[in-house]
Order: sequence, then C-alpha cells, then structure tokens
Amino acid sequence: MLGSLKRWLYQRLHDSQRLQRSLVRLGALGAMISKGSPDGVYLVFFGCNIGGAEWVHKEITFAVRASRPWVVVSHPTIEPSFLDDYRQAAGRMLDLSRFWPRAAQRLLVLGWLARLINKHPAPVVFGSLSPLFYQLLPLLETHVKRIDLTHSFDGYRELWQTPSAHYLDQRIVISRKLQDEMRTLYQQTGIPESLEHRISVVQNAVEVTLEPSPKPEAPPLRVLFVGRGTNDGGKRVNLVGQVARECAARELNIEFVLVGPGVESCLDPHCRPYVHCTGPSADPEVLAGHYRQSHLLILVSVSEGVPIAILQAMAESVIPLSTNVGAIGECIDETCGILIDTEDEAEIVAQCVEAIETLCRDASLREKLSTAAYRRARDSFSIDLFHSAYRKLLSRDEPFE
Repeated sequence: MLGSLKRWLYQRLHDSQRLQRSLVRLGALGAMISKGSPDGVYLVFFGCNIGGAEWVHKEITFAVRASRPWVVVSHPTIEPSFLDDYRQAAGRMLDLSRFWPRAAQRLLVLGWLARLINKHPAPVVFGSLSPLFYQLLPLLETHVKRIDLTHSFDGYRELWQTPSAHYLDQRIVISRKLQDEMRTLYQQTGIPESLEHRISVVQNAVEVTLEPSPKPEAPPLRVLFVGRGTNDGGKRVNLVGQVARECAARELNIEFVLVGPGVESCLDPHCRPYVHCTGPSADPEVLAGHYRQSHLLILVSVSEGVPIAILQAMAESVIPLSTNVGAIGECIDETCGILIDTEDEAEIVAQCVEAIETLCRDASLREKLSTAAYRRARDSFSIDLFHSAYRKLLSRDEPFE
C-alpha cells in the first residue's frame, strides 16, 4: 500500500510542472536566511572520484582557491581520494548527493541553491558532468556568469548538455577537435550560429619537471597503464592484457604494470599472469614514481578527450602508445609517441606488440621519443597557463577570450 502511494506521488510530481515550480519556490525561501559563497564563485561537479576529469576539476578548484569557491557535488563519491584536495582549496564543500535520487527533495534543493546564487551581486557558476548543474541553469538570473566544461562526447551526455547553450555565457571544451564537434552539433540541433562564438578551448595541463626524467637502463622495459577499469569496456583493459601475453609469447623482457581501480576484473583470466595490477593510486608521489620507472604508457581506449594520463606520462619522459581517438592526436604525433589508427581490436593488439618490440630492441629510438615527449609536455601543456586561464575565466573583472 505504501509503495503504491509513493509511486503515485512520484508520478504526480513528474507530470505536474506546476507542482515542480511550487517546490522550487518553497526551496528558495530557505535561502533567505542562508549565507552563500563570500566571493560568489560556485563550482558544480558530479563527484570527487579518481579519474582524469575529476583531476581537472580539482586543479580548477585549486586555481581559484583565493576566491574561496563553494564546491557543490551532486552525486556520491565512491573513491574519495581527491576529497582532501577539494577541501583544502574550497571555501565550503556542499554534498547534495543524498538529495539527487529523491525528486521532491532535489527540487527543494535546486530552489534553495538558485536563490542563494541569485541574491549575490556578481556570482559565477561553473559546472561539469553534473546533471544538477544543467537543471540549475534555467533558475539562474541573467546577472549570473554561467560557464560549463565539456571533456568529451560519449553519445549520451551531450544530448542533455547541448540545449543549455542558451543559458551559458561561456562553454569550455578541452580541444580544437571537440570545439569543431560542438559547433557541428549546434548546427544539427538548431542552436543559433550566434552562440557558437561562446565555445572556447582551454587545454588540459599537468605539472612538468624541470628536467627530463631519466629511465632505468637495465631490463626489463616497463609498460604502464593508468586508468579505470569500466563496465562498458571503454578503456579496453582486456586488450592491454592480450598485448602483455603476446609480448611474453615472443619472449620479450617486458613488465606490464596496470594502475587504477577495477582493472584486474577487466582482464581475461588467461592474461592476468602477464601483468601486475597495483590497484588505484591517488597519491601524486606514488603515481609519479610509477611514471618515472616506466618507459611506455599504453592506452587503447574506444574514446577519449585529452587523457590526463598521457600528459602526466609525457611530463615524466614516458613514451605514449595510444589509439588515435578523441583529441589525442592534438597531444602527440610520430615525433614524440606512437598512434594506432585502426578500430579493429586484433589489429590494435598486433600494432601495439610490434611497436613495443621495436622500442624494446632500439634504445636510441626510445631515448629520442622519450626526450621529445617531455619537451612536448613542457612547451604545450603547462599547468601555470591552465591555472591562469581558469582564474581569468571565473573572474567577474576580465572577459575571457
């Protein structure tokens, strides 16, 4: 009986826009007695988990820490390794994840948060990956500076992000390729051409050491994978295992190290003896140690934006070996890495094995690519430029070009 009543109430709420608006207004009343961010900077993210996008969000928060931003999290944090970093940089952490599954509570919270932001004289709201941010946008007044960040297209998320273009003052993407894809999507969905100029590129970046990282000269050659083992198979960790098994079959003196949550469960049982899985590692020093001891980074994803793992590897003189997906081709070319241009998985494995065998036998080529990878990271992906761009972007004082 109680379950039937809950379902009826949920359906009534879902079908009644008037009831939804009433709950939003009711939530707004609570903001009348609440104090918001002193400097009016609000960052709305999905969660604080381990991952490349989450690493970028952490660095954005760090860039504007002087503004004491509020960090609003809409979904549960399963792997809270970055949580302390957010807390150090944020003026306040606001975890709204417990309200997200409950429609009525979510609407109350949206009304409260929108009113809190709107009553500030010059607020800035920045969001990435969070559905709550896109539900918040229509409730914000025009004096609010509104910005979002898109990391990549995945065939789903862009479908509910793109229509928000009318509410945004600036839309940030991480590569020129994604900028072109976003403009094409605007044209396909009837978004006015006048809004395309609001799409700007801010490339991801990492800290780069002052000098190239020396690599172990004695065998074995170390091949590193850094990433998350996902149920959808997007990282194709199973192919990394196949590459490791084939290298062993050729009796190459190579060690494969896989760093990240859930990677072991993605491997074929027959491939597990040929790799070493360390589990997740959010400690920057531990992760940097893995890069310093490695010669190659392998990445065979189905899709990517600009992977932080590739930039971190290059910053530590590690040669990237990757499928040519997303904007990876904007980061590396044949002078500083190896790109695999095929969608056939058997061919991906074969080409990776051939590339690894070549580098295993040719020390001079390894040194040449390693040095070039470091220089590319140093010259093109500076964390200082990244921080400066986001400080300007999230400021009310300067327009962002």
